[in-house]
Amino acid sequence: MGTVPRRSVALFVVALLAFTPPVLTLMNIEPSEGGFAPLPVYIFTAWGVVIFLAWYLDRRKRR
Repeated sequence: MGTVPRRSVALFVVALLAFTPPVLTLMNIEPSEGGFAPLPVYIFTAWGVVIFLAWYLDRRKRR
């Protein structure tokens, strides 16, 4: 197994763990005064990071 498939599997596992209910429960706290709720911020940030890393891995694979 090459490094790209290993990294893709590792990205899948990290993404799977990032969106499991125990991790999401940690982020489900009350927002501060006038601030954002941490859960939606965490979900969209983690989602963006996973998409960026998938794009980056695909870009490296094509070279």
